Amino acid sequence: MKKIGRTIVVLAVALFALASLASPALAASPSATDLTTAGQRIRPGVDVAIFGIDLTAGALQTLSTVHVDFAQNGSDTAFDISDLQASPDGVVLWRDSSNATPTTQDVLDAGDQKLSTSVTFSGMRANVNIEPAAHLPATSEGEYTLFISVRLSDSVSDGDDFTATLPQDAFVMSPPMVFGITPVPSHVITADPTAPTVTTFAPAVAQTDDIYWQLSEPVVGVSAQTVAFRLHDTATDVPASISYDDATHKITVHPSAPLTAGQSYDADLLPDGPGAITDFAGNQLDPDLHTFRAATIVGETAPGAAYAWRSLTNSKTYNGSYTLNNMPGSTAAYSFSGSSVVWYTIKDPYQGVASVSIDGHSKGTVNNYASTAAYKVAHSYTGLGSGTHTISIRVTGSKGSSAGKDVRVSIDAFKDSGTYKGTPTVSYRWASVSSSLADAGSYRAARYSGTYMTFVFRGTSIDWRTILGPGMGRALVYVDGVSKGTFDNYSGVTIPKYLRHIGGLSDAVHTLKIMVSSTRNTSASDSVIVVDGFLIG
Repeated sequence: MKKIGRTIVVLAVALFALASLASPALAASPSATDLTTAGQRIRPGVDVAIFGIDLTAGALQTLSTVHVDFAQNGSDTAFDISDLQASPDGVVLWRDSSNATPTTQDVLDAGDQKLSTSVTFSGMRANVNIEPAAHLPATSEGEYTLFISVRLSDSVSDGDDFTATLPQDAFVMSPPMVFGITPVPSHVITADPTAPTVTTFAPAVAQTDDIYWQLSEPVVGVSAQTVAFRLHDTATDVPASISYDDATHKITVHPSAPLTAGQSYDADLLPDGPGAITDFAGNQLDPDLHTFRAATIVGETAPGAAYAWRSLTNSKTYNGSYTLNNMPGSTAAYSFSGSSVVWYTIKDPYQGVASVSIDGHSKGTVNNYASTAAYKVAHSYTGLGSGTHTISIRVTGSKGSSAGKDVRVSIDAFKDSGTYKGTPTVSYRWASVSSSLADAGSYRAARYSGTYMTFVFRGTSIDWRTILGPGMGRALVYVDGVSKGTFDNYSGVTIPKYLRHIGGLSDAVHTLKIMVSSTRNTSASDSVIVVDGFLIG
């Protein structure tokens, strides 16, 4: 009997030892990480990871229950447990995929295993019961072994906010273990069931305006791939940059060049469909397409309008040609780099006085009258300093001598940085005349035959706004190089804002050309041609 008793004791000790081996302590202290961020927003029906858990144990250790405590944030009582999806989807436990790649490990994704659970609630505590209990790995598989996610129900209200906390007794082990963790709270989580919307669309009113969409809330995903700006009904992109201001929720299209007057454009938000632009909760912005037409009533200096002086050939000049004008106030501007510039011109009985300025600073006047013709006459300006400068030459309308036959000013060539520019790129302007008769207080005017202007537009017709009067002359009008006739603007009385109509055009981009004629009405006192703007049909 004593021997049998001793045997029983030995067996009991051995069984105890085996039991101890079967129920080892946790291999490492459990820890959890809050995966939410400041300003965290989530939408209903989507699993959002709120905690990552590092939990390892011996081979036979399992996890049977996880507790998560929820709390309404702030003084309102808008959030409660019913705002979570019904069991088992409201609070879900996931096993991070064991075959994860570096880009998917420790990230809740489609490769992770959703554990079979049921969820019961005790007040604001969620009890996530794992069925059957989940075996825990003996060693770490990455930063996280498990994830806890939440999913809101469709009944949640916009702006409901709450927090979640893993309490000290968050984990219930099997066989039973006694341990605790430092409680881990989440950031405030705000329900956002409402998709962003476009509240305002603003097309370009003027040709140089930006185009923008005003949104109802901040979004992510705005780029050149999610915003398109094109010619209407084509795949032709119009060069533009795209910007987004998170503070004002505004998406802006900045065209790289002025828009063509009368041209139709498509401003297309999400041209490839929804999904690429969302709010911070992932709610998708719907596509938004607007077609608009650029300005159809424009002034005489609108983008697309270009003014030129008369060009004449002469073998005695640089490169065999020069330009000239005799309308007081007409200007020619030339931009250059370097500390000096030379303007080459002509002297003859028809030349008058020109005023010269550089970078807006007067350089005095030049008298180009001479009783006999002289070519390649140089006027030098030095000591300007390095960098880019602009020289502007203006017709004053004054004769250089009582014997002078006209008040012309001529541009032959320029020389800067030691290089002659026989056919320089010059910005020409007709005279700008301030007048109460003009549509916007001023108009452009020229009177020397062969002086012309062009205007690029899109439309099936165009009205040239001008002035008829005793001193007005005749103009030759062309569209795309085809003559539309000669228009005589002489009238015994002054008629402002008169419209000259040119119709029957194809719906396309056209170039209108208006040239001062070499003839005028015999009753006219001068041959002035006025451009006071355009109306595009």
